[in-house]
Amino acid sequence: MDIQEETPVEEQLAERFFTADEAEAIKALPDEAARRALFFRMWSVKESFIKLTGQGMKRGLDSFCINWEKGLIEEFSGKELARFRVCEVEPAVHLAVCYYA
Repeated sequence: MDIQEETPVEEQLAERFFTADEAEAIKALPDEAARRALFFRMWSVKESFIKLTGQGMKRGLDSFCINWEKGLIEEFSGKELARFRVCEVEPAVHLAVCYYA
């Protein structure tokens, strides 16, 4: 489980820590508030997953991807690694839980 409160964030962080597709999805949003919200939703899901695995930051946040439509954490091959749920518990506060099915 991970919880993140939105704070100002530099755009380069997404490029540094997320997959290229995830960083592009953030960049493609029309305004800063939407980009910041997606960044922190992604960050909370990814942090929750690396906590679930016990690997922590040893496992790069760009070593797996989020399938938002299916609620899955996946390898790039599409293999399911875990499932997740994410919600906004207050405005600009994102909670994510990852679990094995």
